[in-house]
Amino acid sequence: MEAEIIGRLLWLIVGTILGLLAYFLKKTDTKVDENQREVNRIKKDYATKDDLKDIQTEMGENQKEVNYIKQDYATKGDLRSAKTELETHFKEQNSEVMKKLEKIEDKIATINDKNVSKEDFIVANSRIEDKIQRITDILLDMGSCGK
Repeated sequence: MEAEIIGRLLWLIVGTILGLLAYFLKKTDTKVDENQREVNRIKKDYATKDDLKDIQTEMGENQKEVNYIKQDYATKGDLRSAKTELETHFKEQNSEVMKKLEKIEDKIATINDKNVSKEDFIVANSRIEDKIQRITDILLDMGSCGK
């Protein structure tokens, strides 16, 4: 009987040890699975050193382009300033053109006052021709009377 109790005790101890081993193995396996999922998430969500180098290279190229744009392109302030300058210049030019047009209009008005229109010239010329004709007729009549 003692052997039987020792045998059962041994089986109980071995079973307990195996149970504890299974429990700890399962717990360890679960922890390994969680760690593997976390590693996979990190691989998926985080950048590697190579990715970081690529990003830094791309940022350097982008910065060169930004510097080029800053250097060679006008800002909104520059454009506003240029627009204001052009508007001022065009207003001044427009003012000068308007003054010259007024002078030209004055000269045209003076010319119209001093000169005769084509119609007036034709009418006046026609009157003169009529008077010359009358004088010629009178002279011819005087010449025929004197004979």
